Amino acid sequence: MASSRKVRLPAPLQLRVGVAVISVAFVAPFFYLLIHNLSAAGAFFDATLTDDALKAFLRTVLLGLSVAVAASFIGTACAWIVTRSEVPGRRAWRILLPLPLVIPSFVGAFVFLAAFARGGLFESVLAPFGVGEIPTVRGFLGSFIILSLFTYPYVYL
Repeated sequence: MASSRKVRLPAPLQLRVGVAVISVAFVAPFFYLLIHNLSAAGAFFDATLTDDALKAFLRTVLLGLSVAVAASFIGTACAWIVTRSEVPGRRAWRILLPLPLVIPSFVGAFVFLAAFARGGLFESVLAPFGVGEIPTVRGFLGSFIILSLFTYPYVYL
């Protein structure tokens, strides 16, 4: 009885050379940066271990963790409400809740700032009612709100 195994022929030389050239083209910039940064190791560490850089790093980690917790809470709550309760328009909510995935977060941030920043749309709408200034939405709080609202669909789905 003949073997049902297919015999694999080695790849042609041109294909192997092409793959090698493409691989080198992808890996070369990484090694260039690695060698360039290690040759000036003192300058690299002096620039990255400053108080400002460490403060920015810690705020970034705090923002990431905060957004992860908030998005997990929002996404889980939305999924539970849509699947376990008899909320009106359940089918519509199933379609509408993942929609933030369609909009890039930087577009959402721009719209958020245009609406809620000082001098924005929200402030001009509230001005006739005697509201002079609204709190600023820039910085950590604004980033937290936007990133949470644009990442919860990953948990929801």
